Amino acid sequence: MLDETLRSVRMTFNRWLNQADDPEKILEQVIQEMQDQMIQMRQAVAQAIATHRRTERQCQ
Repeated sequence: MLDETLRSVRMTFNRWLNQADDPEKILEQVIQEMQDQMIQMRQAVAQAIATHRRTERQCQ
């Protein structure tokens, strides 16, 4: 999951650099996208933990 996210960030960053007129703006956009992806990853981890705990309770 982390590798996929990093690959996505790199691709996005490279795309913006290729179209860049304002590097500062591009970096701000990359940071925002990374923060959004971090939120999504945290949500996915929380969901995985909840599923794991639910499965453990069902096994008991």
